Amino acid sequence: MRIFALVDCNNFYVSCERLFRPSLRNKPVVVLSNNDGCVIARSQEAKEIGIPMAAPEFKYRSFFQHHNVEVFSSNYSLYGDISQRVTETLYTLTPQMEVYSIDESFLEFPPGKISDLLTIGREIRHKVFKWTGIPVSVGFGPTKTLAKAANRFAKKEAWTKGVFNLCNINVDEQLEKIPVTDVWGIGYRHGKRLISRGVTTARIFKDLPDLWIKKNMAVTGLHTALELRGTPCFSLAILPSPKRQFLPPALLDVLYPLYKNWKNPFLPMYPEPEKNYASRNHSPPESWFTWKPTVIIIYRSIQTPQRICFQWQQIILRI
Repeated sequence: MRIFALVDCNNFYVSCERLFRPSLRNKPVVVLSNNDGCVIARSQEAKEIGIPMAAPEFKYRSFFQHHNVEVFSSNYSLYGDISQRVTETLYTLTPQMEVYSIDESFLEFPPGKISDLLTIGREIRHKVFKWTGIPVSVGFGPTKTLAKAANRFAKKEAWTKGVFNLCNINVDEQLEKIPVTDVWGIGYRHGKRLISRGVTTARIFKDLPDLWIKKNMAVTGLHTALELRGTPCFSLAILPSPKRQFLPPALLDVLYPLYKNWKNPFLPMYPEPEKNYASRNHSPPESWFTWKPTVIIIYRSIQTPQRICFQWQQIILRI
């Protein structure tokens, strides 16, 4: 049996703000989006007084003042730095790790650790909080989807003390408590369709026929159902996907001569692009150029030379 763990930082943006203002603990705190538009993070105290996610700031301004809610603008540089520290701390526990998002990471442990999972979970919580000051919840499961479900219980149920295990047990009783719309991999549209057919919980969804799931939700939905049954379909994505940049075709005339004259044995040669592709009546050639250490992929685009923005000019200057 494979053992996956999902480590999720509790109210991550709020926890980052509380690192520098410990007096905010046990007080309602919210973090706003870009330009202070809406709420994107809430402390547990803010959730309890009824502040919804994505609440517009201008509509809730008087509500914040009445309940003494501390309001912060987002600071993504800070959040990214703290996230990196949490990731480095988790890496000391096991090298088998996938950074899923800024506040979530999947870990994998050998099957021999199955009897010590609760101890391992407590150790993860203690070490991450001691080294970074960020509280986390840990959920264990034989698949990534079940680990995500276990983490949900670790967050919402106080008796779990932040650690919950769904390995080597009958999960039907726990899946009965999870709404189908909260299952990892089931979006709003599929969730609405399932509820209309009487599929309201994760357990009912798990027991649906495979042919029906594949017909109505494609192979992705079938993989989700198999994961809920304990069959791993998703492995850890340990290596990050390469970054890509999309450039307007008007840059072909600028980039191609640079690469053509650059002596690199690893650079493939391509035919000369058309000279009149910048016209609205002609489509640009589909080409891609690769050099080390950056990859730029140039796709066919509807952009015209007049719409080239400042960031592409900066790329030319750096080259």
